[in-house]
Amino acid sequence: MEEKYGDSLYGIFSQVIKLNFYRAHKLLETIGLHPGQAHLLGVVGHNEGISQNQLAKTLNVKPATVTGMIKKIEKAGLIERKSDEQDQRVLRVYTTKEGKELSLKLKRFYDEIKKDCFKGFTDEELILFRRLLMQMKDNLVKINGEECSPGFSEL
Repeated sequence: MEEKYGDSLYGIFSQVIKLNFYRAHKLLETIGLHPGQAHLLGVVGHNEGISQNQLAKTLNVKPATVTGMIKKIEKAGLIERKSDEQDQRVLRVYTTKEGKELSLKLKRFYDEIKKDCFKGFTDEELILFRRLLMQMKDNLVKINGEECSPGFSEL
């Protein structure tokens, strides 16, 4: 008998990714952010003064896309842009006090999701699972030829 996609290992893996995204999206909605905005805020918070161009590369989006994202988050008072002291053409991005406070809330959200996801796992199972995921990641990096930006919980 042929295994259905939804019951296959890859099908279950895809479902877990979707469910994790859905859970994160629902939590982020409560504070008025989208996943991409939360990711951007996390990257800026851990790289204060990052240039807009470097931020676009880190997020793997076009500079025009990151500019639009920044404008929305800047309008909300979570980040600010300042010209580089040595090169006025370069804009650097910083989190505001409100952005830092929201980042702490985001960390708590992601800690909650992580706790829920790994409920019932032993330490040994978590170590093995991490090793297997790292192997999958390495396989895909070799095929794609590039890394992706880290998720917020890694920042």
